[in-house]
Amino acid sequence: MYGRSTGPCARSSTLKAPIVIGIVIAAAVVAAGFVAPNLRSAQSKTAEQTLVQATKARRQLHRYDTYLPRLQRHAQLATLKEADLEALIEKSQETFDQLNQESSEAVRRLRARDERMGLPPSEVQPFRANASGVRAAIGSVEQLLRDNQALLTQAAQDARSASRDGPTVLGVANAEGMVEYVRAAALLAEAQELRRQLDTREARLLALGAEWKLAQGHGDLYAGLDVSEVLVDLQTDLEEIEALQTDARVKREALAAQVAERETALAEAQAELQQARTELLELEERGFVAGNDESFNAYRTGYVALNQRLRTLQEQEQLLTYGGTKDVELDDEDLLVGEIRGAGPLYGLEELRRRLVIAQEREKRLTTAKKGLTDRVAYVRESGRTAEQEEGRYTSRLAELRSRQEALMVGFEQLAADAFKKEDEALKAAQAANAWKGDAQSLQGRREANRQNPRLKMIVEDRYVSQVDPSAEAAAQTLLGRIYAQRITAVSKQISVLERFADITGGTFDAQPLKEVVDVARDEALKALEKASSTYERLVNSTPTTAKWLPQAGLATVYYLLSTVDTAQAAEHLSMAASTIQAALEGREQSPYVRAHVSFRDHLRRANADAFTAPEREPDRSSDETTREDEG
Repeated sequence: MYGRSTGPCARSSTLKAPIVIGIVIAAAVVAAGFVAPNLRSAQSKTAEQTLVQATKARRQLHRYDTYLPRLQRHAQLATLKEADLEALIEKSQETFDQLNQESSEAVRRLRARDERMGLPPSEVQPFRANASGVRAAIGSVEQLLRDNQALLTQAAQDARSASRDGPTVLGVANAEGMVEYVRAAALLAEAQELRRQLDTREARLLALGAEWKLAQGHGDLYAGLDVSEVLVDLQTDLEEIEALQTDARVKREALAAQVAERETALAEAQAELQQARTELLELEERGFVAGNDESFNAYRTGYVALNQRLRTLQEQEQLLTYGGTKDVELDDEDLLVGEIRGAGPLYGLEELRRRLVIAQEREKRLTTAKKGLTDRVAYVRESGRTAEQEEGRYTSRLAELRSRQEALMVGFEQLAADAFKKEDEALKAAQAANAWKGDAQSLQGRREANRQNPRLKMIVEDRYVSQVDPSAEAAAQTLLGRIYAQRITAVSKQISVLERFADITGGTFDAQPLKEVVDVARDEALKALEKASSTYERLVNSTPTTAKWLPQAGLATVYYLLSTVDTAQAAEHLSMAASTIQAALEGREQSPYVRAHVSFRDHLRRANADAFTAPEREPDRSSDETTREDEG
């Protein structure tokens, strides 16, 4: 009665029990899928959300294009928007037509690819070679740049939020470090653009200073052209010349009157002399009647009278022509000792004519001198007026240049402050990126001292992770050094420019605050670069041969930055940079992954050729194998 049943009913009951248990377990599993997430701890939920945010930040960072900011710096979209696009396109119509054809062909290939892959046609429109097409392209590029920047901004926000909510969650610190490193590099690029604009302002400032100095020199020159004293002296000389000219004119007129009077008198005397000669000739021709005393006496009396008259007229002619002394009497018959008494000397016509010529020449020369002196006075007076006008013009010019200098200086200082601020932001981001360390090791040390968690053990012992964290730290330290090096170079140049500008314009400039900035930046740069150098050297020693060139290239960059920071040992650092990059690229020059490093090596080779002279050595097989592994 109480025995074990072996019938069909018993077998049915035996079969139903496992099925029921299976159904119950399946239901429990299904229910656990819905209930288990709600049964987890709040810390576990927060960790999962934090990891989701960190993963989101990584994905956004992966979508961020680091090359687009370069396009923004080089394209100068604001300048293009303000340009006369119609005129620009008209001048370059062939180029724009070619761009139009290339754009249409690119869109055609893109849509053909979409069709082959079974995708909907792309909405990309070909470029149109007209003003509206260029404006639309500019708008598209601006929107692309804004979207790209939004990706980085959002990635930074998500990474910070994840770090704030779950700083101990595995992978969060790495995500934040990657985002901050990219942000620091982008901010450094923006600071470089501001520094480039500052270089332009510095050149304009020095040009304005030189222009101001030149205007000041011209202004001082015209200010020194005071002609008042010169005009007084010239006016005195002119008055003297005028007095001499008047005296010469009076004398010339008097001599001309004497010459005219003497010529008249001489002509009359010569006419009378000719008449007397004629009468004497007629008397001689008539003669006298021989034997007739009365006729002879008349002839003799007429002849004597005519001879006396001829002698008197001849004396008068000689006196009027050649001059002499008129009505002279001698007290003694001896001509050598006798006293001469009578009228003064009488100048003859020839002497008067000679004196008249001299007087005329003197008057002519005085007239010429007066004209020249008058012209000189007019020139000096005009030069004085011109000097006053030019002095006033250059005074206004100096004021205008000073105003432009002050306006440019305001913009210069603002631009320098903006660049400094942007560098500070880049420094903060680089310092945040420097916190990218091995959070897996630190988490294992804090939470699992016995090191039994297989996942943590796998991550910690992974060779790639052991290399990535130090490499990231060294890269962040190098980026810090690069930012500080840029600040040192830019601020040092700024000091030099402002000192030269102050020297040119006669102003003052206190360089001490900026020199302190340079000193602080140099100390911080040396600290960061020394840390990066130590880390890269450890990586060079611990990295396998196939990948050793990566830390070597980073170490060469560090040495190059040290040469710009540590100027006392710049040659030594440059030599180390050259030899290090040469060792990193040996046998790899043709690889597409090292093109930038090859350019860097060539730059160093031009700067320091001696460092590239290495002794010859026998080729070894290991290097060939390494090269083949790299190529593979």
